[in-house]
Amino acid sequence: MAVPFVGSAILAFIIIKKEEELNGEFLEWSRDHKKIVEIFTLLAGADIEALTILESNVRVACLNFFDAKLSEVALSRIFWGACFNVLVEDIPQIVIQVYEFSFALFDLILFI
Repeated sequence: MAVPFVGSAILAFIIIKKEEELNGEFLEWSRDHKKIVEIFTLLAGADIEALTILESNVRVACLNFFDAKLSEVALSRIFWGACFNVLVEDIPQIVIQVYEFSFALFDLILFI
């Protein structure tokens, strides 16, 4: 569980830094909303798709905190990061659950 979190957090950090280097509009927005960027970089450790909230245009208390413009490259990296997360975290979890269920079912059959 720690490996996917660390991997997603590192990927989120890389995505944010690359966006700041290549996208002047995002750099300006991130300077104005530094704390929000920091919080969402950490949240992206749990789910990399949390970064897409930054461009959602949601208004909080009549303020536009989430009006960043992410590039297509950043959105693509977020997508592939989510795919990586499914492969590294979700599929092994399903395999373990099926394995445990099969043993529980086998014990139930032996009990009957």
